[in-house]
Amino acid sequence: MDMEKLVNSITEEVMIRIKELQNEGNEKKQRILLASSNDSEIYKSILNKLYEFPRKVDTLENFEHELDCYEDIILCGLDNRELANLALGVDCGQKEHIAIMGILKGKRIFLIEEGIEYRSYHNTANKVFFSIYKEYERRLCSYGITLLRKDNILKALNSKNVCSKVQCGCELELQNELTDIVEETDVVDFTNKKLISEADLKKMFRNGIKSIKIHKRTVLTPLAKDFIRINHINVNKVH
Repeated sequence: MDMEKLVNSITEEVMIRIKELQNEGNEKKQRILLASSNDSEIYKSILNKLYEFPRKVDTLENFEHELDCYEDIILCGLDNRELANLALGVDCGQKEHIAIMGILKGKRIFLIEEGIEYRSYHNTANKVFFSIYKEYERRLCSYGITLLRKDNILKALNSKNVCSKVQCGCELELQNELTDIVEETDVVDFTNKKLISEADLKKMFRNGIKSIKIHKRTVLTPLAKDFIRINHINVNKVH
């Protein structure tokens, strides 16, 4: 074999290898990390949706502890501890660590709404206390994390840029909900009650409310009057 053919052959092999390495690198960067416990129903649902998705999906079981090879991170949910830690930037667990490093490295991070634990207590929780977790959730949006329902995950992954509009909309929605809670808990309207007892006041006081609106003819029991005086309840009498 003459020298020219040998050089051409080697050059061709090198170019082929370079293209293969580039393709491997691109494929590696397009991987998805699905962060959740494997027994979670949401995890199973999303994994099923990604079954035929044209990108490699890794779970916490085969996570390589290096986020550079992942383009997208999906948090299938957060319990109350994880939500609080992440909102405050505290690295105390695997999911918090992954999310914090993902934020620092500029990765796209999706948080599935159905898996956020505190939301399931909406009808029973103290509203002021509940609003603390709402604020934590709002912070995650401000950090660049996108909240979405599990049925929308494929659409989000296929989008080249889900960031600004989705996040701003998410943040605005959360802020509106938080505002509604604050307005709702500012004052309790007792104008339709003819008699107000101490028990009525204690119930609203436990929810962080310190203002009431009553009719000028409403009767306050002696214990209710004492409760108002001791706890500095603001009473607004209307005609």
